[in-house]
Amino acid sequence: MNAKTISEEDVYYTIESKKRAEIKIQKSRFIATAIPVINKENAMAELGEIRTEFRDATHNCFAYALGADGAEFRYSDDGEPN
Repeated sequence: MNAKTISEEDVYYTIESKKRAEIKIQKSRFIATAIPVINKENAMAELGEIRTEFRDATHNCFAYALGADGAEFRYSDDGEPN
């Protein structure tokens, strides 16, 4: 992770590069992708690419947090059961 200093008091961490991890639990396959983005539009475009790549997935859950002055946080479980 890279630390980005906004002011002398605030430090924010961000993702340095795209990373992916996969785990199989019973018969389910869970794939996580972390991608650095610069704004909401970039985040949604990346999500669109992931949905295309895994178009046969039952659920494409996502979350993003941009922070600082234009703080925006969003998530969706895409109907995934608790």
